Amino acid sequence: LFYDKNYMTLLGAFFLVSGSFSFVVYYGPPYLQANGVSKAWIGPIQCIGVVLEVALFPFLRVYIRRWGFVSSLIIGCSCLVLRHFLYYYFTNPWVLAFSYLLAGMVIVFFHIGLSILVNMIAGKSVRATAQTLLVVFGSGVGPMLTNFIAGRLSESAGNSLRPIFGFGMILALAALVLIIWRAPHLKEIRPN
Repeated sequence: LFYDKNYMTLLGAFFLVSGSFSFVVYYGPPYLQANGVSKAWIGPIQCIGVVLEVALFPFLRVYIRRWGFVSSLIIGCSCLVLRHFLYYYFTNPWVLAFSYLLAGMVIVFFHIGLSILVNMIAGKSVRATAQTLLVVFGSGVGPMLTNFIAGRLSESAGNSLRPIFGFGMILALAALVLIIWRAPHLKEIRPN
């Protein structure tokens, strides 16, 4: 797997996106509260994205067959960039709340799309290992390292959360550039 450039590109992108997405989970709720949203509304606001995930998921296969994996990954990364942009520049509770729609699109188009693509790249004998590496490096090491840096950024900015969302934007942009850079090779992988 470590010799497969497509897999390593996806692993790197997943590392960056998972680290960036962790800011949605950990720093989004306190930012909403700091901008006037009652704590009682945080859960329902987060469910906006989940409802969209559930609605989009059945159509992902159709989308990927028609437009391909690369466009799905690009949409997912772009949604995360836009989501962090909104949190970095705006304080309007309605804008912040409805940005959870973008978070739902990241899960469907990037996380699930990438997981399916990894299954297609990895042979049956290493498929479980490929998915395990995604979890370890992406969902484990990525958020751990990026949250360490995010804490330092917030601390150096007087405990402001805004720099964290700027950092999240940079991470998501880096993943987007990585996917676009490798796109010609990733497009050769066709869905069944």
